[in-house]
Amino acid sequence: MIRSRRIRPLTPRDLDRLPGPYADDDHGSAPANGKPRGWVADADWAEEVTRQWGSCGVMASNAGRVIGYLIAAPPELLPKDATFAAGASRDAAVLLTGFVVEEFRGHGVGRQLVQSVAALGVRRSYRALEAFGTSLPGPGPLLPVGWLTAVGFEIARPHPVTPRLRMELRSTVRRRFELTAVLSRLTGLVARPAPPEPANYEPARFDRAG
Repeated sequence: MIRSRRIRPLTPRDLDRLPGPYADDDHGSAPANGKPRGWVADADWAEEVTRQWGSCGVMASNAGRVIGYLIAAPPELLPKDATFAAGASRDAAVLLTGFVVEEFRGHGVGRQLVQSVAALGVRRSYRALEAFGTSLPGPGPLLPVGWLTAVGFEIARPHPVTPRLRMELRSTVRRRFELTAVLSRLTGLVARPAPPEPANYEPARFDRAG
């Protein structure tokens, strides 16, 4: 039962609290090295993303329990050993992985997490979110294609197993206002100065039709 849902930026200190199929139990405790089995990123990588970009994703909690998360990064800071690191578009922030605890699915938690990452992407002047989904059944680090399309992504590069999907962030005025409102709520939960822009990144420019 969802009683007091909160969404906030994810920090490296949160990694050992995250739930999912790679944690030791349903409460999200991770192995002693702080790196869940099958993970696509580790604490050192998360620290680097946080230092250069400001956050390595977002997490949702309910009554103090972490119930879901999404991990994201700019394309130039994707883990070097990720098979999709070279395939992401330069103008898009990338969702690497995520999870929502089963008993909280169907309540909009995943969609709210995506909206929160999208709002952070707008703040960083990215044009879109991208994700490399999977059509394979069962748990895994990549997000399911069906779920990604259900929350607003469209297939940008077809592939029988791991297509690249994309969500435009400034395609409509309505979406721009929606993401501005989400960002206002998100940043209000964690007071922190705006992080520096990623090195060697030129913010995208948008016309009035955006």
